[in-house]
Amino acid sequence: MSQAKIEAVWKKVSPELAQELARFWVTEKALPTEQAALQRIKQVVCVARTEAGELIAVCTVQPKLVPRLRQRLYYYRTFVSAAHRNSKLVYPMMMAARTALQAYTQGLKQPECIGVIIEFENKILGSAYRQAFDEPSKFMFIGYSPKGLDLRVSYFDGMQLQTPAQIKSSIAASMAN
Repeated sequence: MSQAKIEAVWKKVSPELAQELARFWVTEKALPTEQAALQRIKQVVCVARTEAGELIAVCTVQPKLVPRLRQRLYYYRTFVSAAHRNSKLVYPMMMAARTALQAYTQGLKQPECIGVIIEFENKILGSAYRQAFDEPSKFMFIGYSPKGLDLRVSYFDGMQLQTPAQIKSSIAASMAN
């Protein structure tokens, strides 16, 4: 397969794309029902397509308060269709999502989250990134999850740690959206 096209769709998922994503997740057995898939639509950051326009990957985030850091971060996930798992889409998707989320965050009065956290569920991917800090992606190793998987964080440029009051306010603001 030649190069996939990655498109940032954060906060801009059309009803047509929502339906396409729901079918994709159910067909690929990523989610059990279209109803479950439709509940995840608000979390979609980027999609990847073949040159022919076939949807082959999607990444999502969920704002979470990370207890070990006491900060809100976007918990990142990528799902690639079974037929394209060897296409090396994970890294470009991760970078496109980080870029889109940082641009979004910089446009807010108060950040919803101050960065992105990734739990490397793919052991091959986890073993490929052995640097404590990966300069190109700006992701740094912060330890292991309760599942024993690598945890990596990338803070958005210029972000400051949030106080408990700011975190409470950002949670309330995101609940209102």
